[in-house]
Amino acid sequence: MAGTLLCALRVCVDSGESALPKRIRLAGVLWLASFGLAVATSPLSAWAVTPESPEVRALIESGLKFLETNTDNRLGGKCLVALAFHKDGASPEHPRIQEALKACRSSASQNIDGEDVYSNGLAIIFLAELGGNKNRDLIARFAGAMQKKQKPHGGWGYKDQIAGDTSQTQYAALSFWELAQIGIAPNLRSVEACTNWLLRTQDPGGAWGYQGKDPGESQLVKQRSTSLSMLAAGMGSTLILGNLLGLTGSGVSADQADVEIAPSVLQRADLQTKKKCALCLARGSMANGCTLRSLEGKRGMIKTSVRKASRHGVIIVTFSTRSSATKASRKY
Repeated sequence: MAGTLLCALRVCVDSGESALPKRIRLAGVLWLASFGLAVATSPLSAWAVTPESPEVRALIESGLKFLETNTDNRLGGKCLVALAFHKDGASPEHPRIQEALKACRSSASQNIDGEDVYSNGLAIIFLAELGGNKNRDLIARFAGAMQKKQKPHGGWGYKDQIAGDTSQTQYAALSFWELAQIGIAPNLRSVEACTNWLLRTQDPGGAWGYQGKDPGESQLVKQRSTSLSMLAAGMGSTLILGNLLGLTGSGVSADQADVEIAPSVLQRADLQTKKKCALCLARGSMANGCTLRSLEGKRGMIKTSVRKASRHGVIIVTFSTRSSATKASRKY
């Protein structure tokens, strides 16, 4: 949900003063729709309301009603709006879903390398959620474009800047996760480089800054503009990538996971669907004889990273090193 809220705020930023009121309203609606859907898809025991409680449905329906007639001109915005409808069970033929799908196809044939990182990542997430098998070729093109946008240091950021951007980098990590969900192997070197960048740019206090100051070595340095939202982005991305690399457990297998007591917003809402998240890196990039021996030292670094981040009093998700079980704990 944190990622969705960050998406909503990001895609609604607009430098034009005349567009600001509409952007602010769109951001608010996406926030309400996201919150309502998170409540609706969480286990009932954790909430005083049910998915069909009037107040929950009112939030969702109000947000979706607004989005019926209000969209965003950017690819990422269209994909985020479409995801709101898709997550509520709308038909794939819904106008907003078809609009986003058409925009993805148009971008892939005309301007895929010109898309910003947010739009590129959201396109992968949307297409994978909509139907990974049906959109496999299109997803592969966006995945290739995302890899091209990666900076030499391993992070992602603005085209005209050398520095990596934690906010943008999280969308690469999220897209890698979605690729793994549908059995497409993200490039191993790309995943490793991004993991290393995130570990290097963590603030000594445990958080992450908006744009990472990369010391180029394992000694952490003070980061600028640290915040809880960037902590969520940096920590979530580190754990996702570490899990893909096999450094935080024996792989990613949702339907085999022995999920212990976890915050309700972190528990899966689609257990009946049982999507498999096999460690496809093992049969993808790593199939060429590449091993993870050089990465074994990172296992301890990720554990240390989690401990530092937990000082900030936010929800931290950790992955068991003894099995593929996912363990979550809430820190106060």
